[in-house]
Amino acid sequence: MNDTKQAIHTAFISLYRKYSFNQISVKELCIQTPVARTTFYSYYNNLAELKDEIEDELIEGILEIAKHSIDDSPDKADMTSFFSKTLSYIKLHWDENYAFLIAQPNFSYITKWKDAIKYHLALRFPGRETMANYGLIFEVIASAIIGAYTYWMEHPDEVDIPQFTDISIQMLLATGQIL
Repeated sequence: MNDTKQAIHTAFISLYRKYSFNQISVKELCIQTPVARTTFYSYYNNLAELKDEIEDELIEGILEIAKHSIDDSPDKADMTSFFSKTLSYIKLHWDENYAFLIAQPNFSYITKWKDAIKYHLALRFPGRETMANYGLIFEVIASAIIGAYTYWMEHPDEVDIPQFTDISIQMLLATGQIL
């Protein structure tokens, strides 16, 4: 991503943390960046397209971690590595995740992230699609995972990361037993 697009992304997230999406204008974003409106429109047709791009880039990073964490015999060490990489990724993109999960909860982003988690679960536990309540089980797990990450971001000093990782691994192992 070039410097101008990165500046636009950063300014958008800064504004999104303070204002609802409908309160943000291209004019204000360009003042914050600073770039000319014509520059903004050379990259995006509107703010919704910008928001979608930021969401999709974040989810793409999460999916990459998930795709690289799957093998034929997942063990606790692999899952620990997966959760460690995921937590590092969230920390690296703290401002964006904080904006979309806490400051101004973004249903679109949350739905995309839940879908990414369900995709990861489907990769980790293949062939379960015909099982009763398959969709419900994956929805509950995805919602719980995002809830846990949200809690951690709201209360970073109260969460013991090694225990958080262990709880997450135990939940994933329990999923394997349910399925």
